[in-house]
Amino acid sequence: MQCLRKVRSHEVSLQPNEQVLTWGAFEKEPRQLLGCVVGRYGEKFVWTEKHLTKEQLDPLRMQGDDMKEFDEIPHWVNFSQVSAGQRVMLKYLPYVGISLFYVSLVGGFSAAVITKTLRRAGGLTGSRQHVFERLLRTSEFVMKIALLDPKPPHGEAYLAAKQVRSIHHQVRKRLLKEQNSGEVPINQEDNAVTLLAFSYNVLVGTELLRGKPLTIQEQEQFLHLWRWIGFCLGVQLDVCANVATAKASLESIIMHILEPDDHSIALAHHVLRAPPSFIFPRFAFAFRAQLCRLLLGPGLADALHLPNHPLY
Repeated sequence: MQCLRKVRSHEVSLQPNEQVLTWGAFEKEPRQLLGCVVGRYGEKFVWTEKHLTKEQLDPLRMQGDDMKEFDEIPHWVNFSQVSAGQRVMLKYLPYVGISLFYVSLVGGFSAAVITKTLRRAGGLTGSRQHVFERLLRTSEFVMKIALLDPKPPHGEAYLAAKQVRSIHHQVRKRLLKEQNSGEVPINQEDNAVTLLAFSYNVLVGTELLRGKPLTIQEQEQFLHLWRWIGFCLGVQLDVCANVATAKASLESIIMHILEPDDHSIALAHHVLRAPPSFIFPRFAFAFRAQLCRLLLGPGLADALHLPNHPLY
């Protein structure tokens, strides 16, 4: 079985005097990266031909979504595999839910450019009750993807994806009217990394939580489901074609945009406090922060100022 787990510092073999290459968000990466160990916030990986450079990713931040309807289903779509991906999602649903919240959502706040758009859109910056209701709507979307018919033109999972695409389009139009220049909000890089947060990141989180990898077949089926959903959402970069592509795409975007700021920290803490807790509410935030530390790793958790509570 292929291990998807995020590579921790002790799992990368460095040669004597070999350094981990890193650079700031939106900075030009060093030349001759192929085969080099690259990392940020304690995560390390080897740069391959599948990774994407700043030159390839920058233009995506200027591209929105023309909302053009597709004329035919892509040749690569296999609806038997899509349905199999739904079964994988249901099989590991508790892990999926935990991973989406603690890895994908909170971890996603580490990119200040995404946090900026979320703040402007207002979906996760209101009262705790408002944020909790927003989280429930996202959960409803995930359940529709897992349970309902994904086929066009009338499948409910397909229509749910189209609805989300339409909502993003309306928010994008509103935010564009409020700005004079700069990158497009909810752009194609944002869309690609969000899709990876729902797909590859969930596989990583599921593996961490259950202590062993999914089978290669399960990994590919799950990614095929989200590859189709991503197409329905208008994501132009084909990041879920296979496990290797998804891994390299996510790592590339992490190196391109991952840099938390004060707003990232505030939003991460606000969202972790939002869900109500009926048992030991005093310790709810500490518990959630500790679970984030487990799943995100200490480097990124420290950058988000997530406390390492002595109780844990």
